[in-house]
Amino acid sequence: MKYLMQNILIMEGTNSRGKYRWMQADLFNDDDIFDNPAQLPRYFNMTPQVIDMFMPAAEKDADASDDNITVYKVNEATVVEAIKNGKYDNDVIVRGDILHIDRVFPLEMALTGVWGRINRRNITNDKGENVAKKGEFRKGENGEVIPVTAITLYLKKNKEGNWVDDPKIILGRVLERGYRRLTDEYNDAANPVASQAPEAKTAPTYTDEQIEGMKKLGIPLPPGAE
Repeated sequence: MKYLMQNILIMEGTNSRGKYRWMQADLFNDDDIFDNPAQLPRYFNMTPQVIDMFMPAAEKDADASDDNITVYKVNEATVVEAIKNGKYDNDVIVRGDILHIDRVFPLEMALTGVWGRINRRNITNDKGENVAKKGEFRKGENGEVIPVTAITLYLKKNKEGNWVDDPKIILGRVLERGYRRLTDEYNDAANPVASQAPEAKTAPTYTDEQIEGMKKLGIPLPPGAE
């Protein structure tokens, strides 16, 4: 099945070897729009030559960027026009339809520990009021963070059936970008009632008649009956 890539983002970071980039895109079935779920699957790519094909149409997203990661949003209309012309306005050549992709498959990867999703930008309501801060855990309607113990990645396989990108590296990028570990300290602060120690159980009390009955039967006296 071929997918149309939408909402394409390019992330850029720096490590000991210099700058590195990875790309993500939502996958949309434009042959049969009714095959698409409400939450579109998300594809990831780390190939520099592929990402370079989209960079001429990318603009920095200041709200989503931070001190560690710079985020670029790709203008898909610019890419469509470049596909038609075979190049961008700056004469960067475009080889074929780079917006469609096939041989993409899901892979569920278990996480070590429990994680929670975080906001990648400030969240506002219809009135423009800030309701959630960038970097904070995302919360459900009940006000609690949804624990995440596994993540499903959508990655491309080559014609031999092997993953084009290393799933473990992609998983690290995804966690670095959008998740944080749920610590015991956070859980205690978010759920103070659940974090309280259970009340100590009091020893049961026995009547004189019960104690005498146990003695006559030779039953060892339990605590509280001595």
